[in-house]
Amino acid sequence: MWRGDVSDQEYGRQLAADWLGVPERSIDAVDFRELQTDEEYLDALKAEIAADLEPFNADSVSDVLTKYLGSSIRVTDTEGA
Repeated sequence: MWRGDVSDQEYGRQLAADWLGVPERSIDAVDFRELQTDEEYLDALKAEIAADLEPFNADSVSDVLTKYLGSSIRVTDTEGA
């Protein structure tokens, strides 16, 4: 899992401004969060979460993943690596 500030803030702001079509000066900061995993690891993660939902204060595995990771899960193909 990777979470944190973009190491080159100026470049990150330039990219964000280009992507959003806004002036760079309107971008205060950029950060990035993502979990890159393969299907096997994601399945194992889901199983561990399902085994004990109480600490997450959630009703389902899906709720936990949405609450803590949002849309920042990218499943990669390990066979091509």
